[in-house]
Amino acid sequence: PARYTPRGTPRPARDAKPRPRAGVFACLRPRQGAKRGNRKATEPAAPMTNKIALGLALVILAAFAADQAWFGGVLPVFLGKELYAWSEYIAFWR
Repeated sequence: PARYTPRGTPRPARDAKPRPRAGVFACLRPRQGAKRGNRKATEPAAPMTNKIALGLALVILAAFAADQAWFGGVLPVFLGKELYAWSEYIAFWR
């Protein structure tokens, strides 16, 4: 069971939590002091780092390269048609 410690009193060393390692998926962990569901809607969970942006760009480029190599490059046409159909569907609800 958790013990009560008044404000300003340092916690004993045995209760100290290990510090999480920083990495690619560090943005998915809650920040220190933040409780789940206790964030404001305008407050971002974590910033997009250069490492995350580079990883996403490489995945997208790899998908287009694989499409070009194996399927003849029809992915951009397919995505364009689906985006157009989706925008028409959204416009209906406007």
